[in-house]
Parts: sequence; structure tokens; C-alpha cells
Amino acid sequence: MSLGLVSIDGIYANKIDTIISVDTTDSLDTHLPNDSLNTVDSLNVVDTTKQTCVHPLCLPLMYVPDAFLSIKDTTPEDAYTIYAIRRKALRYITTHHADLYVSISDPNRLKKLEVGKSKMRKILEDDDEDLQPYIKRDVHGKPRYWKKKAYLSLQITQNYATNNWYQGPVNAFTMLGNAKANANYKRDNISWENTFEWRVGVSTITGDTVHKLNTTDDRLQIYSKLGYQVHKQWYVSMFADFKTNLLPNFKVNSNRLNSTFLTPLYYSMGIGADCKIWKGLTINFSPVTYKMVYAYMSDSARINVADFGLGPQNISHEVGSSLRMSWKWKPLKEIELETKFYFFTNYKQIETELEVNVDFIINRFMSAKLMLHPRYDGTIDAVNKVKSKLQFKEVISLGFAHTFR
Repeated sequence: MSLGLVSIDGIYANKIDTIISVDTTDSLDTHLPNDSLNTVDSLNVVDTTKQTCVHPLCLPLMYVPDAFLSIKDTTPEDAYTIYAIRRKALRYITTHHADLYVSISDPNRLKKLEVGKSKMRKILEDDDEDLQPYIKRDVHGKPRYWKKKAYLSLQITQNYATNNWYQGPVNAFTMLGNAKANANYKRDNISWENTFEWRVGVSTITGDTVHKLNTTDDRLQIYSKLGYQVHKQWYVSMFADFKTNLLPNFKVNSNRLNSTFLTPLYYSMGIGADCKIWKGLTINFSPVTYKMVYAYMSDSARINVADFGLGPQNISHEVGSSLRMSWKWKPLKEIELETKFYFFTNYKQIETELEVNVDFIINRFMSAKLMLHPRYDGTIDAVNKVKSKLQFKEVISLGFAHTFR
């Protein structure tokens, strides 16, 4: 955690002869002065010389043993205690000494600082997400096993010109929306990951005189994975994946459909192994995977279900193997990269797709997004009797985006 303090001279109150003891009970006793932290989880600070203690501005620094070797022996080894001390000290500095910050990614976050509120505005993002697995209790001392997060973004582009505009009348409208929520459970050796995502894009299509608007992107996906840790980074896992559309997508200048609600519907489930090599990277291999493709609409005059690899029965069942990879990486505080790779084979044909999402964070409510999505589906060859080709989609957008925790 980087605080960017101007100076630490004179911050220590008298001496640093402080003994730190961890209280393993649920009671929260503290002997810090009144102007110190509001609450310190499971921490007692007792001075051996005078009724003084380390100034709270120095708490994040004193738990870096390499920087202060004289207090190395008094540093708690419990990661949760260290995290609590740093977090409370950071909160104290933010509310009482915001002028000490000299380098933060977005100084505007300090303009609307609310002091004395029970629910303080979150000024700074969490720089210490690597300590999240060690947090076992909430602010009330109760065990916390669920971690929830939601993300919402909306980008709108509109262009209008009158009929007598010298470059010609050009009217266009594009809207891209993305809603995503995660609810992950971790307790002992059991982990349960749940993801809900709906991505939709609506736009005017040049040359389409039948429809004013048409969907350019529509994907509703629910993914759930249950795992049991057997050895360090290895889990025995079982997953289920549900994916479909919500809105109709029409062919240009026609009432025929490319896709619509529950057409197609993809459902797959598998049993295998899960490996979390390092932070942010997860690899799931399921040697036994079941895949179903279903079309709710069976009107051949309006939609061609053969485009989804389906025959007259509008449903197909396949058994094979699958590989999933997910990688989340933040090279910079303002850049978030998320990559998803999927591979499935029924031992005759293959289906694979790669999705790369890059978020360029401008501030708490604005971001730019780049999405690259190539895919290849060879499982429809037997139905269409044509060789499958690589498909590709790319999206660049700018607009509202916010993360809820």
C-alpha cells in the first residue's frame, strides 16, 4: 500500500517501545488515544514506558519490517491483523489528513470528502486485493465467506444531420450496455463461483429500410463453478454454463431472424480439475463435458436453425472435452484486462472462442472499453455441409461505467 506521505518526521509520539498483541477473541479492546483510529480489529496497543503510543499516521509504515528493523520483533504475523491496521490507518489519514497525499491516481476523489459519516465515501480503491483471501471477519467480527461485486456500463453515440447538410444527411444511433455481477463463496476447502452477465448493443443499420434499430450484440450468460481444494492450487470442480439471447436480431431489409430469445440456447456442464496457477489466472479442464444446443423458435420461414448446427428436431446433444481459461490482470491502476478462452471438442469437430476485454478507467464513473472477440465453430459443418470460417467482432466504446462492491 503506497500512501505518498510528504514527511514522517515528528510523527512518532515519544518512543516506539510498543508491544503489539493479537486478541484472538471476538471482543475488540483498544487503548489507542481518542484522536486515533475509530476501530481496530482484534488489536491491543500497550506502551511499556509512558501512556503514549505510535501515532496512527505511522501505523502503515511500522508494519513494513524491512523499513524499521528496530520494531521487527513486534510485527504481528497474522495477515488479517496487519490488513486491519493498514486499512484503519489509511481511513484515518484520508478523513483527517488528506493534505498529506502527494501522489494519487485521481486527486478529484478528495474533493467531496465527507468527514464524520458512519458510511464514509470510498475515496481510494483497494490497493491490497492480494490480502483479500486472508480477511476472515467483517467489521462486526462475524465470519465472511461471500465476496460480491457488480459492474454496470452504458455507452451511447448519436449523430444527426438535417437533409440539407452540405456533407449529406447522416443519422446514426448506437447504444452499448453491459451488466455483470459476481458472487463468490470461499470456506475452508470449498469454493463456489457465480457469474451473471448481460451484454447488449443496439444500433441503426446503414441501408436497412425495414427496421429503424437492430441489435448488434446480445448475450445473456450465467456461469457457476463448484470446487473442492485437494492440494494447494488444485481443485476438483464441476461447472454449469447457460448462454442465450434476449432480443431479436433481424437480417438487413428482411423480417427473417438471425437469432432471438432462447434461439439459440447453449447449455453445458462438465466435471474435471481446476488449477489457479497465480493470482488472476484460472485454468479449468473437464474431460467429461456435456453440451446442448436448443432452438425455441422452429418457424423455418423466419429463422434457419441450421446456422446453429441444428436439424429438424431443433436440439442437439454432444459429449466431449472442454478447456476454459480466465485471466484478470491490472498492469496499471487505470487499466483492467480480462481474457477468456474456451475450447470444446466432440472428438470430430472443435469449437473455440477468445474474448479480450480492456477497460481504460478515466474516473469512478467514466471508462473506455475495447473488446476483441474471435471465434470458430466447426460443429455446424455436418449440418450446413460447408466449411466453417473464422468469425470476428470488435467493439470500441466510451461512456458511463461504475463498479459496486
